[in-house]
Amino acid sequence: MTIYTTFNKTYSLFLCIVLCLSFISVHAQTCNGNLISTAPNLRFSDNANGTVTDNRTGLMWQKCSFGQNAMTCNGSVLTVSWFDALTNTNSVNQGIGFAGYTDWRLPNIKELRSLVEQKCVSPAINLNVFPSTPSSYTYWSSSPAVDFGFGGNYVWVFSTNSGLVRTDSREAVTSNAVKLVRDVN
Repeated sequence: MTIYTTFNKTYSLFLCIVLCLSFISVHAQTCNGNLISTAPNLRFSDNANGTVTDNRTGLMWQKCSFGQNAMTCNGSVLTVSWFDALTNTNSVNQGIGFAGYTDWRLPNIKELRSLVEQKCVSPAINLNVFPSTPSSYTYWSSSPAVDFGFGGNYVWVFSTNSGLVRTDSREAVTSNAVKLVRDVN
């Protein structure tokens, strides 16, 4: 084997690695420091039990999404159908509940939108308060949406990537993430 052949094989391997990695997109949250925070850290209180209280809205949120470790937010986010989101919510409220509370529910779309950090995208949420929130997930709400004649039952959903809301079908084939909420008062 000549030096030229070894160089070609090494160069080819390097080129292949570079090209392969260029197709893998790693998204990190991007925030515009010139904008005023709409969900600053000081607005929230970490209750050290897997929950966070929004002191402005009076809502207590699960810090992590379904499927993640309730205290560390490690692990994968579980996506479920809208029906399963309701069923899982009822299951959470059985026995001692979550963090000692048995009145958890799916948030309405206005409540979900209150979490948006408008100066950030991918995800458009405060990661200091809600760590490990994925940037490309959609979260279920309890808010029904008008059926525009497409033949299905629709609810409003929240996109963590952009912070925008849209409608999604409640049909069993649709899966989205879940973050539960409860009223503090």
